Amino acid sequence: SVYSTMSVTAVSPTNGATGICYDTPLTVTFSDTVSLGTVGAIKIFDAANPGAPVDTINAAAGLGQQRTFPGDNQSFTYPTITISGNSVKIAPHFNTLTSNKTYYVTIDPKTFKDSGGTNFLGLTATNVWQFTTKSAPADASNPVVNANGSADFLTVQGAVNSIPAGTNATQ
Repeated sequence: SVYSTMSVTAVSPTNGATGICYDTPLTVTFSDTVSLGTVGAIKIFDAANPGAPVDTINAAAGLGQQRTFPGDNQSFTYPTITISGNSVKIAPHFNTLTSNKTYYVTIDPKTFKDSGGTNFLGLTATNVWQFTTKSAPADASNPVVNANGSADFLTVQGAVNSIPAGTNATQ
């Protein structure tokens, strides 16, 4: 197979980052305009237990994928992969990432294509896109949200998903 010379120029969270909110979307920037391939996947692994990914986002499923809200199993389509020019934003499944863990992200070959339609070789090394999540909220029933990453969660949805079942039912 012939593969693109397109490369990854940046990732977010950055490689080695610590204190990351565990509802943080992942972003990868390429050296060329990118499109979604039809095979392959973005995989997130727990570095301490790398036997199987904790989350897999398959390219074949498209940009929007089925998700369920934790606790009520309500199903809906969610924009899992958002592409803008040479940047790809990836939304892991709800409650996939947890506190005080180091994760690494891989991208299978052919998951993305360059501007000419040639397959991306992939990002398969385990030490290129690693990050560590922050501690759990001090008060699990009252998580704090701030979009700048300084609080427990970046998003209201991430905070709501984290609240233990039955908590705050009467508030």
